[in-house]
Amino acid sequence: MKTIVLGAGVIGVATAYYLSERGCDVTVIEREPGVALGTSFGNAGVIAPGYVTPWAAPGMPAKLIKYLLKPTSPLIFRPALDAAQWRWIARWLRECDLARFRVNKQRMQRIAYYSRECLHAFRAQHAFEYGRSQGYLQLFRSDYDVELAQPALNVLRDAGIAYRELDADACAQIEPGLAWSRVKPVAGVYLPDDEAGDCARFTRELRAVCESRGVKFVFDTEVLALEAAGGKVTGVRVR
Repeated sequence: MKTIVLGAGVIGVATAYYLSERGCDVTVIEREPGVALGTSFGNAGVIAPGYVTPWAAPGMPAKLIKYLLKPTSPLIFRPALDAAQWRWIARWLRECDLARFRVNKQRMQRIAYYSRECLHAFRAQHAFEYGRSQGYLQLFRSDYDVELAQPALNVLRDAGIAYRELDADACAQIEPGLAWSRVKPVAGVYLPDDEAGDCARFTRELRAVCESRGVKFVFDTEVLALEAAGGKVTGVRVR
């Protein structure tokens, strides 16, 4: 089967790898001159199934409102006279309930642990270096952040996931670079079984593995539209 993957970030290149593993003839189309030059370049590269958390969480609505009132807010909200937008917001608010949060977090964790198993199986076949570190440190800048994290920590306890709650000094022992931080954390959580790595470097190495399996990469090519016939996508229009 001939297959086209649009985008050569970590998701696109990983998709190409697994498709080629299943016998597909894969071509990856990317508008940039190489892989991982967009979002994947700045990706934190965290593999932390133990701490994966839905945005719909207890206390999150108040936290987001505080963010929106700051000039450096990482969030943008543009209210519109669109019923679908407000239905989505109402549903999101319902999912912030503690019971729903626990269900959603457990679902996300199952997917995340499966993904980590896939990564470990991949590394057993392709042992290349990408700056991997063992353990994941989550920092809290305020007591309010510590309070917001408590429902997530309760889920970790119930699931029997290994973690340690740390004070500021213990965080600095694990990550000495915090000694030069202008804003010191008040506390942290360390998950010894989780990890992090250089996402862009991983994607570049993965590209080489894909090419060795026959995957073709087409760079500096912008996708204009999908071609469809009979209700099925048959190709892409590029320039």
